[in-house]
Amino acid sequence: MRAGQLRHQGTIYAVTDGKDADGGPTEAEGVFATVWAAIEPLSGTEQFQAQQVDAAVTTRIRIRYLAGVTAKMRFGVGTRRWDLHAVLNVDERNRELHLLATERP
Repeated sequence: MRAGQLRHQGTIYAVTDGKDADGGPTEAEGVFATVWAAIEPLSGTEQFQAQQVDAAVTTRIRIRYLAGVTAKMRFGVGTRRWDLHAVLNVDERNRELHLLATERP
């Protein structure tokens, strides 16, 4: 992977589930790592449900290999956040990871 392709500095967040004082579910994000990444939109869909249009964009985020990244994490650049769905170790060589994700509204 060439360094010039990694144009976005982003943060990988570990997400922990918990409960608030009333017993309701909550989520907390903790910084796992800050990395340089290439962000590539792959496809987009729109659905019309309950009088609203729901759009989703599937994105591939490419980063250098980093041990411990899981599909339960999030990736962020500025105010944008992506939910990770799969973490692929390219050719199983521990050099590059592809994170398949959808952007949060």
